[in-house]
Amino acid sequence: MKIIFIGGAGRSGTTLVQKLLVIHSKIAGGEQFEYLHYLMPVYNRMKEMDQLGMVKDKPYHFFNQAQLNDYWKGFIEQFFVNVFKLKEGAEYFSEKTTANIYVADTLLDLFPDSKFIYVYRDGRDVVSSHKQVNLRYKQNNKPAFTKHVVPYISMYWRDVTSLAHKLKSNPKYSNRVFALRYEALVTNPEDVLKKLMDFIGEPLEAKQLDPSAFSSDALKMNVVDNIWYNEKMFTQKINTGNIGKWREDLNVIEKFIVNTLLAYRLQREGYQVAKIYCKLNWLFFKILKLFGYRSAENS
Repeated sequence: MKIIFIGGAGRSGTTLVQKLLVIHSKIAGGEQFEYLHYLMPVYNRMKEMDQLGMVKDKPYHFFNQAQLNDYWKGFIEQFFVNVFKLKEGAEYFSEKTTANIYVADTLLDLFPDSKFIYVYRDGRDVVSSHKQVNLRYKQNNKPAFTKHVVPYISMYWRDVTSLAHKLKSNPKYSNRVFALRYEALVTNPEDVLKKLMDFIGEPLEAKQLDPSAFSSDALKMNVVDNIWYNEKMFTQKINTGNIGKWREDLNVIEKFIVNTLLAYRLQREGYQVAKIYCKLNWLFFKILKLFGYRSAENS
């Protein structure tokens, strides 16, 4: 079982990418596992103990480094094996949890033959999509996903893009990471999917270009809750209808906030943003640093 990990910011198209992969005859997968970003820090802590010389290669100790890796690989794989076996002929298992991006380097280290797909999307549309989720929570009389969705998700998107930038820039992982831009996928699905499947090492199958033909039940992907995701979203055709929706979904103040907070990162990822927001972005984070704010990158 070769593992494909998928991660990125929530509402960036990771579910669509997972579906397009699971449709393939040799790729199995299901709903989000959701636990790897909790488990990997424990593995890292145990590995650090060994590196500090606190674990000795002697029979009366619990493990050595090689055993630690084998134990953890087997432990994680056991959670996937039942779903993997449901698909006859499968050679790969695709695990899609957005938070995988937080532990992508550890996952790639622990599973040397694995690959990572980072899915990204215009941060303003990510914020807009989370706002729509909040509205659906309200319509269903449930507590909001987060109260201050625009600033919170904006900062979340910044953090995710920062982690992904470091991952892609690291020569240790560069040939095992595929950065998939949502807008490119829905605009030119055949070309992008072919490149993705070349990265995985399998040919593109025609059925992958028609995800609307597969329901969540047919693919055994229990992703539908009618708030975060519903069956209509799951079975829609690949389309460009969600590109740039932030322009109509966000009000004037929200647009100002999201453009100011994300300007530099948007520009770096190839999205257009007015120059005035780049200046405001620089000024805002410069002031924050005076009050002790620190980030992995300048702004």
